[in-house]
Amino acid sequence: MSKRYKVCPLFWNESGDCYRLRNQNAIEELLNDGWKISRVDTMSPTEFQSGTTVSATNVYILEKQNEEKQSEDTKKSSVSEFLPHGMGLHVELDTNETCYLKSGWKEHCGYIYGLAVSYTDDSGIVSSRPDNPVPIAIMNSHVRLAVSFEEYGTETTK
Repeated sequence: MSKRYKVCPLFWNESGDCYRLRNQNAIEELLNDGWKISRVDTMSPTEFQSGTTVSATNVYILEKQNEEKQSEDTKKSSVSEFLPHGMGLHVELDTNETCYLKSGWKEHCGYIYGLAVSYTDDSGIVSSRPDNPVPIAIMNSHVRLAVSFEEYGTETTK
């Protein structure tokens, strides 16, 4: 199993003459620790036989990838980290698309930014623009392969 789950209720609690929201700090800490909200359900107010009423409660289902899976994703997200920025970049995406970026591309905040001189979409259509490159931003999480290539002679064949 590559994911773990936690259930965390968020509710109002009577404290003397006022009400206080409970568990918001716990949810905040879990979110800061890499947990993601995968689902939110609401439990309606409930009245017990004793006459006690419990207020409505939001129940957060949180999920987090196992550490092993996270380290694989970290490797994947930094796939272009050690590639030379002075060369072109050949990028294959998990959507079966391929981009060829001019030298000088940059990596910042989970994206690769550059000028695309050639692009192949998932249907195999090639768009070459060596004289008029197009600005592009590629999410690192979608990169399947990134390798440098000689920028001159960027004709692509499929």
